[in-house]
Amino acid sequence: MNDSQIEANSNTLDTNSGSGGLIRQLSWLDAAAIIIGTIIGSGIFIVPGVVARNISSPGLILITWVLGGVLCLLGAFIFAELASSMPATGGIYVFLKEAFGPLVSFIFGWLFLLVIKPGAIAAITTGVAEYVSQLVPLSAWGIKATAIILILLLSIIHYRGVRLGSNIMNFLTSLKILLIAGFIVLGFTSSRADWSLLTSGTGSGFSLGVLSAMGIALAAILWTYDGWADICYMAGEVKDPGRSLPKAILLSTAAVIGIYVAMNIIFLITVPLEQMAASDQVAADSARRLLGDSGAALVTVAIIISITGGANGSVMLGPRVFYRMGADGYFFRWTGRVHPRFRTPANAVVVQGLWAAVLATSGTFDQLINYFIFTTWLFFALSTVTLFIFRRRDPTAERPYSTPGYPWTPIVFLILAAAMLINSLFQRPLESGIGLGFAALGFPVYFFLFKRRQTMQHDSVETDELA
Repeated sequence: MNDSQIEANSNTLDTNSGSGGLIRQLSWLDAAAIIIGTIIGSGIFIVPGVVARNISSPGLILITWVLGGVLCLLGAFIFAELASSMPATGGIYVFLKEAFGPLVSFIFGWLFLLVIKPGAIAAITTGVAEYVSQLVPLSAWGIKATAIILILLLSIIHYRGVRLGSNIMNFLTSLKILLIAGFIVLGFTSSRADWSLLTSGTGSGFSLGVLSAMGIALAAILWTYDGWADICYMAGEVKDPGRSLPKAILLSTAAVIGIYVAMNIIFLITVPLEQMAASDQVAADSARRLLGDSGAALVTVAIIISITGGANGSVMLGPRVFYRMGADGYFFRWTGRVHPRFRTPANAVVVQGLWAAVLATSGTFDQLINYFIFTTWLFFALSTVTLFIFRRRDPTAERPYSTPGYPWTPIVFLILAAAMLINSLFQRPLESGIGLGFAALGFPVYFFLFKRRQTMQHDSVETDELA
């Protein structure tokens, strides 16, 4: 892909500033805040317990968290090149469409619209409501109502402006980092921490059983890292994308890895492994050890702030895929329109918000999210393949950012991703199979709706030419 093609993708795909379309108004710091704020949600406060139930060695637990971070960092190198070379709104959808054609990209968009992003929003906002209920008693319907109100409130914010939503994200991310940094410093300096706990546990040796257990834990860990590639969906709204996107993606991913490893060390030196494995609130247990009973309440507040930031990021990023699909004619055309005043993909924001609210009401999203961890990483792997395709099409093109260690970096990423996917197929065949089944439902939708429309448009053109 040469420079003129990159510029064309940047301008024509997004109909940017001056043409009534989306505007490039986000700096690299804005992008970094979006990435960090989206990644760090509820997962790091909950998943350590899941990991401890699968791995009985503190050393292997830390190794698995580092492995998950390295896997995401390798992916970040790859997506930094893809996003900077094709800085168009839509991210993975655009990469797949340019490399494989509209069918593969439609299947991704279909899953993204049906469950992946609205389901994540429903899950995250319900998580916020459940933590609020620990401070203010809420009934089951009160929790659902709180989640729906939060979805609608955030949707209104992102309907009315990218700058407004970004400013809120900057504030929530800054507050989140300050709270986490304070917790980490407290943990490392507290006399109540027990460093001998790092050498407790059993099963430190490697075996096929241990590796398989690490694979299951890794799937949960990757969920906590999810979001490292999401800024690609807003690439058409980032200023100077050739420089800003790689900087934001790589620095943010590296920062989150450091934060996660540090937090897990704190958890391991404050909560015995057996207690950690039996708990769904490891962070609260850790804070209670460090600060007494008041620590659990403080952690609850911190988690609410953290998850709200994650929800804000998801509501902000998701509509860009539906907008791109609508603009390309592979979804309702009106979802591809930009609000004339707010310059946002307003109709796509509404679609996502309403569907996420429905999922929050139904209460079925939690299981749905488990089904789509597998397919999400399948599309990450396919996106990595697009890097090889683009390099082969135009090997001499100058790229704003090049993946270090190419081709070995994407090869290693593909091998690790494939190993995780294969392990998921064997260890979680039902969830993986259902996720693939939902993907398969997209094929008849594509062929019967959109291929038929293309045929009708082709026939109409031929008739006009004959006339």
